[in-house]
Amino acid sequence: MIQMVLRPRTGNPWVIGLHHCVQARAYDDDDLLIFKDIGLRVADALNSLIILKNMRESEENLRRAQAVGQVGSWLLNIATNRLEWSAETYRIFGIPQQQPVDLETFAAATHPDDRDFVLKAWGEAMAGASYDIEHRIVVDGQTRWVKERAQIERDSEGRLLTGVGTVQDITQSRKVEEKLRTLSTAVEQSPLSVVITDLDAMIQYVNPHFTNATGYSREEIIGQNPRILQSGQTPKETYVELWNALANGKIWRGELINKRKNGELYWEEAHIVPVVNAAGATTHYVAVKLEITERKKAELALKQYKVVIDTVNDGFWITDAMGNMLEANAAYAKMSGYSVDELVNMHASQLEAIEQSMEEMRVHIEKVIARGHERFETRHRHKDGHEIDVEVSATFMPELQQFFVFIHDITKRKRAEQEVHTLAFYDALTGLPNRRLLNDRVKTAIAAGKRSGRYGAVMFLDLDNFKPLNDTYGHDVGDLLLVEVAQRLTRCVREADTVARFGGDEFVVVLGELDPGKGESARQAGIVAEKICAALAEPYALKHQREGSAETTIEHRCTSSIGVALFVNHEVSAEEILKYADMAMYQAKEAGRNRIHFHTA
Repeated sequence: MIQMVLRPRTGNPWVIGLHHCVQARAYDDDDLLIFKDIGLRVADALNSLIILKNMRESEENLRRAQAVGQVGSWLLNIATNRLEWSAETYRIFGIPQQQPVDLETFAAATHPDDRDFVLKAWGEAMAGASYDIEHRIVVDGQTRWVKERAQIERDSEGRLLTGVGTVQDITQSRKVEEKLRTLSTAVEQSPLSVVITDLDAMIQYVNPHFTNATGYSREEIIGQNPRILQSGQTPKETYVELWNALANGKIWRGELINKRKNGELYWEEAHIVPVVNAAGATTHYVAVKLEITERKKAELALKQYKVVIDTVNDGFWITDAMGNMLEANAAYAKMSGYSVDELVNMHASQLEAIEQSMEEMRVHIEKVIARGHERFETRHRHKDGHEIDVEVSATFMPELQQFFVFIHDITKRKRAEQEVHTLAFYDALTGLPNRRLLNDRVKTAIAAGKRSGRYGAVMFLDLDNFKPLNDTYGHDVGDLLLVEVAQRLTRCVREADTVARFGGDEFVVVLGELDPGKGESARQAGIVAEKICAALAEPYALKHQREGSAETTIEHRCTSSIGVALFVNHEVSAEEILKYADMAMYQAKEAGRNRIHFHTA
């Protein structure tokens, strides 16, 4: 006999035995009924086995599907508070499958900040509301996001029976959503224009800055081609380069001159990027554009300024607040003998020919800064060492902390002024002060004597043997003698004293700041007068060359007659003192020449 137990999905187990008979037996109707009943029971048991197998396969497929989709399921017996979780639900919550779970387990796993919200939503679901929420849970110390949906089942009388629901891990999608939200906010609030087009260059999106920059509303621009912005002033080659780059999947960068809705032109710096999908195919184009109108205007103004600066005849500098050269034009390079590259590595003080104290420099800079602009004259030193008279016009730019300096070469003007001054105040032959300047010098000496209480002296001298030389050899030779006399006189006096040519062969010497006593002052003046007499009495070797003849040396001797007038705290004029000295000189001549005579009041 063979015996086996069949366990149907429903009902009690069946014990079945098969008996084998060696001898043939005739079965009656009762036996047939028994065998028929056995067959039905076997069929029912086999059917239960098949159903069980299919259910287990379905459960496994569901488990796999839940794992792939990160969706778990749960069943809650509301009466007993017994909670059943699927394997994926256990995995999502990070709880071992062998651990029993209930509502307290679920609440403990919920993020503390979301717990009240979740429990409130569940309570509302028990009252009849839908349960479809997103909240956070804490798994192994890490925060994760889940989406839950549930349905409450009731009996015919409305009593709560069970709750069945799903839970899905949406952590990654939340991260993506957050990134997209951040990106969207950044694009919407961007100070740059952002445009998205399809492959046919039809505009699908623009951000608020684009509408502000162009004057077009979103409704007006969506579905349009960016050609609507073209001004006709962007070179055609630019668009050819643009589309060639995009056709090859490359980013294009460049500048465009576009037109606003009101017709106003504006410049943009654009970056256009092909958007590529996972398969590597371009799906859209994104343009990010920065308006550079003000910068382009500034660049244009700078170009114009450079043209002006490089074409003017005046020199030009830019220095920082410390005087370091930042820029120089070609005109100043030519003026100074340095190259532009050499100049920009120099300090402005290196070009000054006039030594200034630090205090003077500080005061000068403070004036420029305080007034904003200052004009003054100074001298610069050429690279080869010679000096240049310049007029400087300096402007301080506080926002840049820089000095803008124009330098005008006034060397010729200063030379002309000096020539005029020389002609007005100096003797053309000897270079000594003339009568006009002599009169000023005497007045200055008188004023100094009044202040100091010291005597001064005026010496009037005349050459004793000049006329015969002039008559014999001519005025050219006589002029040579006068020049030599002027040089000897200058060597006989102090630098502060004055030697002047009064006219013809007459000279005047002014001595200042002698002794406070008259006697000592007369002695000091007499020493100088004797020194002059001795110097002028030395022989003269006058080298002279007439046209067409060889150079000759003319030996000559001459003496001088000197009249001296002392003065101190005088109320008399310079003209009167000169007159006194002249009278004394004539008295010296009358006394036999080559003499010194003092005027006595």
